[in-house]
Amino acid sequence: CCYQKLSINNSNPWTVYQSHVAPYLDDFPYNQRSIIASELKFEVKNDLTVQVNQDFQSLANDNFRRIRKRINTSRVDKKIIGIQFMGKYSTSIEDHELISLVNELQNSKEFYPLLIINKTEEEKDVVEFFNSSFSQKVITIDSELCALPAVLSNLDAMISVNPITIQLCDLTDTPSIYVSNKEDVIKYSSTLSNSLSIDRSSGGSGFSLALVKLTRFLTGI
Repeated sequence: CCYQKLSINNSNPWTVYQSHVAPYLDDFPYNQRSIIASELKFEVKNDLTVQVNQDFQSLANDNFRRIRKRINTSRVDKKIIGIQFMGKYSTSIEDHELISLVNELQNSKEFYPLLIINKTEEEKDVVEFFNSSFSQKVITIDSELCALPAVLSNLDAMISVNPITIQLCDLTDTPSIYVSNKEDVIKYSSTLSNSLSIDRSSGGSGFSLALVKLTRFLTGI
């Protein structure tokens, strides 16, 4: 029996990437689900919604209206960025990185950071330590999971280490940045165009600055 050598020409760049580039990489900078959707020419969109308690939504709307009135004293409307720095089953943003990140956002003219916590004593201890590092205390929102969609819908963007929060961001159409390790970034990252991911292991001295740059890109600044 004779074998004939065949060559395959594929016009899809993602298929070429998967076949000839990805196997030789130690890291995977692209979300795998997004690549597969692109290969199959599926339009990645979100047709799902989350039902929000109207009492929670009304309360959150009123609170954020007051926050925006307080922070927008100049002609620039600052974008409110939520930061969820700790997750039960996920990685965390270290204390010094959190301080650096909030400091970068506070010093900008475009952003105003808020800390989002989930009623745990460990988070409250971090916030207490954290606020002792700043002359101007950072607003902290203590929200249970059932009320979180109402909070997210009032944010301009969310930085989170929690994959559940990232999924809720998708459902509320809230731009998000998912911070995690390489394996979880691949498994749980959003595939929507208004969401980004960053590998936690790529930290170091420039980690917070990289997050700020991603936030600028995500919010169109």
